[in-house]
Amino acid sequence: MAVFLARMGTRYNAYYLFTYIFILISNLGFLASGLAVNKEEYILATKIFYLAGSFIPMLMIFVLAEIVDIKISKTIKYCLWAVSILLYFSILSIGIIPVYYKSIDFAIVDGVRIITKEYGLFHTLYYLVFYGYLLGIIGICIYGLYAKKTVSKKLSIFISLGFLLCSIVFLDIHKLKLNVESIPLIYLFLELILIFLESQAYLSNIQNLFAREDMNNSKLGYIVLDKKLRYCGINAVAMDFFPEFKELKIEKTLPDDKPVFRSIKQAISSSQSDEFSRSFKTEEKYYRFHVRKAKRNREYIGWFIEVIDDTERHQYTTLIQNYNIELSNSVKKQTENIENMQQQIILGMADVVENRDNNTGGHIKRTSDTIGILINSYKKYSSVNHTDQFYSDIVKAAPLHDLGKIAIEDRILRKPGKYTDEEYEIMKTHPGKSAQIIDLIFKGVVEDHFYVVARNIANYHHEKWNGKGYPTGAQGEQIPIEARLMAIVDVYDALVSKRCYKEAMDHQAAYNIIIESMGSHFDPNLEKAFIDSYPNLVEYYLKADNK
Repeated sequence: MAVFLARMGTRYNAYYLFTYIFILISNLGFLASGLAVNKEEYILATKIFYLAGSFIPMLMIFVLAEIVDIKISKTIKYCLWAVSILLYFSILSIGIIPVYYKSIDFAIVDGVRIITKEYGLFHTLYYLVFYGYLLGIIGICIYGLYAKKTVSKKLSIFISLGFLLCSIVFLDIHKLKLNVESIPLIYLFLELILIFLESQAYLSNIQNLFAREDMNNSKLGYIVLDKKLRYCGINAVAMDFFPEFKELKIEKTLPDDKPVFRSIKQAISSSQSDEFSRSFKTEEKYYRFHVRKAKRNREYIGWFIEVIDDTERHQYTTLIQNYNIELSNSVKKQTENIENMQQQIILGMADVVENRDNNTGGHIKRTSDTIGILINSYKKYSSVNHTDQFYSDIVKAAPLHDLGKIAIEDRILRKPGKYTDEEYEIMKTHPGKSAQIIDLIFKGVVEDHFYVVARNIANYHHEKWNGKGYPTGAQGEQIPIEARLMAIVDVYDALVSKRCYKEAMDHQAAYNIIIESMGSHFDPNLEKAFIDSYPNLVEYYLKADNK
């Protein structure tokens, strides 16, 4: 019994406990009967000895019913207790009322005890009840093994062996010629069988593993495996989830012929944790497995798998995800529409300016294209990591660099020849006017990152690295990088394009001028980028000329 209590801890099974207590008391009765020196002592010892025989068969019925998961009603249990108590009261009447033994004589002759008994009606009834219990036990074993498939063959063998011993114990020991001293040994062996039975049945009976309120939760399923991934038990909810388990016998290793079996095995085999969660999908349902190691008195004995139908949550999550995707796509589409509209406005404004300036036909479009070519080369050699958004803003803002020309009067803007000094000074005001117009139209309307780039390009694209540009005389890195890049493509286009006051320059000559101006007009740090982009610039202009 001490071994049993040590194994069970605080969660012991009452039927096992009563069995061990009755066997202990009965063995004390055997000891007392062997020491009895008169009839009265022997009768008292016999009454103690029969305690186990009166109740153990009934307790075994209760134990086995729990293992097989057969519900015995309280009424039937009360009736069985009443029958066992009645039988034991008939045994207690020995020597008082002749219902169990009609008579009993005790004598010691030459140091040898001679005991004679004449059996009564209740003695016959005792064995009829015992064999009735034995038939019930056999029936429960067969039912659990073949009908409910909740008892393993191993357990069935040990149960049969245990109750075979019970049969020997409760048969007429005189007819079998057993000595009284043999009975305690048989009871001891029966206790060992019960300890093994209890340990093996622990995983199979999931009622022992989970709180009663959890088992009654109609949404939670439970599956139990031993440490070798052999099937030990399942509750009704999990069986509804996975009817594949109906054909699986207790103590059979999970096969690979069903997706749910494969999923459970793979999850446990691949996990290094004592507790984890996994998802499982059937054709129509989503399930969530919460798996944790089963331990008993700190000993690893198997796996508990808690299962919940996760379909509604998954559908809700999917619905939210789809909504977010649709919302994101809608926002993206609206953003693209706004950006396209914004670019069309920019190009429209630039076109208005260019239509007024008959000296720079196509300049806006060409510089908008070539700034992208130069940027692609600049990315290769730049030591500064700018964002893709920054480069995109430069390309989009390039058409606005000469927006201020709209404020220059026609007599100067459309003049077919070179400017006078006075006219040139007026023309030099167009970068500042461009910045003012951008402030007026775009500040607070477009995103700040675009506004800043557009204004810098417009205001600084005629500044020079040596500080001799206009309109502010900024020099070196005081000039924003976007304006320094714009300055190169602006001058290059002016050199290779035909104007009313000059012919188009050869590309090589224009290249030489740009290279020679590095460190004076242009940022010398951009020389490698310009050299790298030059072949692509020439190709672009050749294609443009052939259109």
